[in-house]
Amino acid sequence: MKRTRHQPSRQGGVQSHAERIGAVTLRERETAAVACLLAFLRWHGTHVSYENAVDIAPVPFGGPSAKLLAHCAFRLGIEAVPVGVDAFGDASFTPLLVTRNSGYAFLLLARQQGRFVVVLPGSAPHVDLLDEGAGLREDIRHCHALTLAPQPGPWFRRRCRNGRLFLNPWLAAYTASYSESAVRQLNLQLGRLERPQGDDTALAGLSLTALLAANRRLCPALPQYFGRFRTVNLRRTSAFVDYRAIPQALEQLLATVTQWTGTTLAAALVAPLAARILVDFLTIHPFVNGNRRVGMALVTHFAAAHGLSVDWRKASRAQLYFAVRCACKGHFRMLERLLADATMAGPAA
Repeated sequence: MKRTRHQPSRQGGVQSHAERIGAVTLRERETAAVACLLAFLRWHGTHVSYENAVDIAPVPFGGPSAKLLAHCAFRLGIEAVPVGVDAFGDASFTPLLVTRNSGYAFLLLARQQGRFVVVLPGSAPHVDLLDEGAGLREDIRHCHALTLAPQPGPWFRRRCRNGRLFLNPWLAAYTASYSESAVRQLNLQLGRLERPQGDDTALAGLSLTALLAANRRLCPALPQYFGRFRTVNLRRTSAFVDYRAIPQALEQLLATVTQWTGTTLAAALVAPLAARILVDFLTIHPFVNGNRRVGMALVTHFAAAHGLSVDWRKASRAQLYFAVRCACKGHFRMLERLLADATMAGPAA
């Protein structure tokens, strides 16, 4: 990715900083530090998508550790040097990324006449001018001084690895070839479209038709992308099932889920099986968009067959994302615990 290197003026008004940075995406409190890193890059003229940034590494509930934050910064082409709170008053002030104990983070972008231009992910306005009396030094976990790395980043290329299924074998037909240009074109097309949300309804049954219908209901306004299987091979840190083998892989998974649905299970076994159902579905990744929500609907359907409901509100997206990323590598304990905590006896509310 080409970086336009320049040193932005630190003396501009808050409005000029806000216009340079643009919108600051924040989906979970735990990813606020990632949002700040992206704001810092945009301040320097480099635009990186939020999706690419959060895919660098799973962010645990409570926010990234200092080591993980430095790793994410490095992959984005940023040097993040740990500093003390005394850096707030340093005469040679460098933008500071401040992480609180709650997991939230903000960016001290510039200093103007004893006050700070602050980037506040998830707030309105997202760029503001505050003095130290606004509580900027309170509840700090760690501080990092940010500068652009000598070698331009970011670096997102990784060796493409085969996925891994846990309930069924990985077949040769599932191995996909990755086309970066095809994925880039798809992202450009999707990025131009408004995606109004539809009804996030329950899964009607264990069939390909039911899965397609559930995905279609997420965004009925875009039938060219929702309610049909993807026709391009996608990749994050590992390859998903080849798009031509999606029906075969789903039929295999649904047959296994149907078998366990018709079997009487001890309540303690539901969460471990549900975790593997979710991970295998996400590894198949049948849709361009909405895989997480349809996968959650599949788990809810499976739990309901055993007299249990799932309250997904008990897990944030960051928690679920981190647990799934760990489970994809075979470490299921966190995802099993998360699902066990979210399940309860009786029908869903």
